[in-house]
Amino acid sequence: MKLFQVSLLFISLALFSCDNVEPTIYSKVLTHGEIGFNISTTPDGEAVKLTIAPIGLSVDNTPFIKKISGKVTNSEIGDMNGDGFPELLVYTKAGENNTGNVEAVFTNGGKSISLIYFRPTAEDSRISTGYNGHDEFKLIDNQLRQRFPIYENGKATGRTRQAMYSFENGEDMGIFKLENVSEY
Repeated sequence: MKLFQVSLLFISLALFSCDNVEPTIYSKVLTHGEIGFNISTTPDGEAVKLTIAPIGLSVDNTPFIKKISGKVTNSEIGDMNGDGFPELLVYTKAGENNTGNVEAVFTNGGKSISLIYFRPTAEDSRISTGYNGHDEFKLIDNQLRQRFPIYENGKATGRTRQAMYSFENGEDMGIFKLENVSEY
């Protein structure tokens, strides 16, 4: 384990060496067993460049890079499907209403990373009524929890909707499957 931590440090330093300095907006390193991720964002014009650099995969440690709008608010790692290998979830907010989104990857049995699709809340009729952003995300008991205030006629009602998602591994891409919706 100590060798893994030292390797993680050297890889992190190599990825962000002084020769290629960009101002970092968000930076976090997460590990699960022998696999880790270096998550960072840097400015990229009007957008933000999200980089997810895997560490310790057996076949391909190529970073995933994507332009996003808004900002990263947090990231978490866990084994959502119980296969012994981690999934990484990166939570973002964008726009006037702080509309939430999840950028996520799974590790294909510890070999490489593939994306997990999170359907935008405004496009899901099962939970979109009264949705106006201001999401909160959290990984709880291997499920993704999303909470947000419910609005009516443009005003907060004081009620909250909670959606729980499981992870399903697909052939080319994983998906977050809506399992349960509650209000309080």
